[in-house]
Amino acid sequence: MKKHLRFIGRGLLFIFILSLCIGNVNAVFVGKRKNASNATTVTYNKFYQMEENTVDVLFLGSSHAMNTYIPQELYERYGIRGYNLGCPCQSMIVSYFWLKEALRRQSPKVVVLDMYFVYKRFHEKVINELEPDIREAFDPMEFSPVKAEAIHTICKIDDTMGSVLSYYLPLLRFHERWKGLTETDFWEKDRGGVSGYERVS
Repeated sequence: MKKHLRFIGRGLLFIFILSLCIGNVNAVFVGKRKNASNATTVTYNKFYQMEENTVDVLFLGSSHAMNTYIPQELYERYGIRGYNLGCPCQSMIVSYFWLKEALRRQSPKVVVLDMYFVYKRFHEKVINELEPDIREAFDPMEFSPVKAEAIHTICKIDDTMGSVLSYYLPLLRFHERWKGLTETDFWEKDRGGVSGYERVS
């Protein structure tokens, strides 16, 4: 009996260590956005660092929302706490799933949604968004039932978005980024290579 328990314990420890290794390698290779005009990766990572139920107003949408609403100014002028989850080319489906994810942690009184993508069509895609934009929005999302639902829904309705597995293991999609990795890719998960999303391997 002890031998079986020891074997199971070692197996679980191996799986745990393997999961940590894969998670860290994925974090290194995944594309990142951190430049001043487009800090999507930083924005999403900082969202998870906020205290729960501290946001009064949540902003979602494309670059129009991302560049228009400044939560810090809203707080300084009126004492209203807000957070902007907008990102470039954020279509309605991305806004929908990020709202679901945000509501797991926050209870905003108001949600402001940019409607630009309802009226403007950029791509001949079912979800009006390219695969790099989808990945830029969902790669920083922590794993949750919402992320799983988003991945499966998007891959089901638009087969040009890549495989479901490549969203769970971004290394499959970004393995060629090894050529452009810098030191910051290894130490700061939201500060690495400015791009990487355009490279389809």
